[in-house]
Amino acid sequence: MHYNNTTLIQSPYGDHWRNLRRISTLEIFSNNRLNKFLGIRRDEIKHLLRSLSRNSCHGFTKVELQSRLLEMTFNSIMRMVAGKRYYRYAEFVPILRWMDYGGLEKKLKSLSERTDEFLQALIDEQRRKEEEAVEECFTKNDIVLANRPPFLLGKQMHYNNTTLIQSPYGDHWRNLRRISTLEIFSNNRLNKFSGIRRDEIKHLLRSLSRNSCHSFTKVELQSMLLEMTFNSIMRMVAGKRYYRYGENMKDEEEARQFRRIIKESIGFGGASNPAEFVPILRWMDYGGLEKKLKSLSERTDEFLQALIDEQRRKEEEGNTMIDHMLSLQKSQPDYYTDQIIKGLILVLLFAGTGTSTVTLKWTMTNLLNHPNMLKKARDEIDSQIGEDKLIEESDVSKLHYDDAEKSSVSYTTLTCSKQCLHNTKREDLAENTGVVPAKYPPKVKLELLTTLKC
Repeated sequence: MHYNNTTLIQSPYGDHWRNLRRISTLEIFSNNRLNKFLGIRRDEIKHLLRSLSRNSCHGFTKVELQSRLLEMTFNSIMRMVAGKRYYRYAEFVPILRWMDYGGLEKKLKSLSERTDEFLQALIDEQRRKEEEAVEECFTKNDIVLANRPPFLLGKQMHYNNTTLIQSPYGDHWRNLRRISTLEIFSNNRLNKFSGIRRDEIKHLLRSLSRNSCHSFTKVELQSMLLEMTFNSIMRMVAGKRYYRYGENMKDEEEARQFRRIIKESIGFGGASNPAEFVPILRWMDYGGLEKKLKSLSERTDEFLQALIDEQRRKEEEGNTMIDHMLSLQKSQPDYYTDQIIKGLILVLLFAGTGTSTVTLKWTMTNLLNHPNMLKKARDEIDSQIGEDKLIEESDVSKLHYDDAEKSSVSYTTLTCSKQCLHNTKREDLAENTGVVPAKYPPKVKLELLTTLKC
C-alpha cells in the first residue's frame, strides 16, 4: 500500500524521507496553501450541518456522528487533492471491515493496485487540464495575456495606456521597446552615467557618516536607498537632484513639487483602488478617484513638459536622457515626440525605483542574517579590491564568490557593504534585525528598521 515503504509515514529516516518532509512542509501544509483551501473546509462543514438539519427537521433524532465526521474529513481531503467529493452523508460504508486473515495479503495487493490506478487517473486528468490551460493561455491567447488590464491609472497617468509598461502589444509597443533598448539601456548609454551612480553612492555614505560622527546611531536605510535611487534616475534623465542628503539642491520649490507628485502617484497603486475591480464604483467615481487622478496627471504632465522645455532652451547639449531624446527628435520627430519622452521618464521613475530599492534592501537584509556568507563576501572584497578604496563597477567582475548571489547583488550594495558591513560579528545581529558596525571611522551602525527575516 505504501509503494514499498517509500511514503512519508513508512519511509525510513534518510535523504528520501527528508525530501518528502520538505515537500510536505513547503508545498502542502504551508499557511499559504492551507489558506487557499479555507473555502473547501467551510463548505464541507455546511454540508454536514445541512445533513444534520434534514434528519431533525421535525424534532430531535439520533444520528451516528462518527461516520459523518469521517465522511466530512474524506470529502475535505479529496476536494483539496483532486477537487472531487466521494461520499454523500448518510450513505457511508466503512472501509475497514472484518477480513479473513488467510486472504489478507491478496486483498491488500489488489486494493493497492486499484488505488494506484485511481490516483494515477486523477493525476493524469489534472495534468491534461493544466496542459489545456497552458495551451489556451500561452498559445491561442498569448497576445491577450501579454497586455495589462486597462486600469484608470493607466488611462490618466500613462497617456491613455501608451507608455511602455501600459501599452498593448503591437507596433507602438515594439517601437517603445526598440527606443528603450537602443537609446536608454544600451551599454554605451549606461556607461556614460557611471559617474552619476558613483557620486550618488558617495552622497549616501557621507550622509551616513555625518549621522554617526561621534558614536553609533540608528538610521532608516530603506528611505535613504529610495532617495538615492530617485536622485540617480533624475540626474540621468534631467541632470537634477530632488532628494538631498543635505547638499546640492538647486531649486527647492521644484524639488518639493516633484516629491509631492511621486508620493501621490505611489498612493494611487491599482491594488489599493476598489473602483478598478468593481465597475459600478468607477461609474460613480467612488471617492473622487478619477477626478484626483486627472488632477495629478495634469500636474505630472506639466512638470515633465517643463523639464523638456528647459533642456530644449539650453544652447549647449548636455549628457542627460532628455538631451539625447531631443537630439533624436530633430531627425525623427514622429518617433521621438514629447509625449513618448515623457512616457519613458514615467516608466523609469515608477518601474525603476521601487524594484531597485527592494532589491538593495533584501540584499542587505540577507547579508546581515547570514553572517557566514557575509564573511566570505567580505574576505573576497578585501583580497580582490583591497581595504583602502571603494568598489568600482569595473571591479564587480573580479568577485567570483557565489555567482548566483553575485548576479542579484548590485554594485551599490557591494559598495555599501564594503564601507558599512566590515567586521560584522554574529553577536551584533539582533533577532529579526540587522545591526552593523562599520570598520572605517566615523563608525556607523545601520539598523534595518523593517523586520525582515529569511
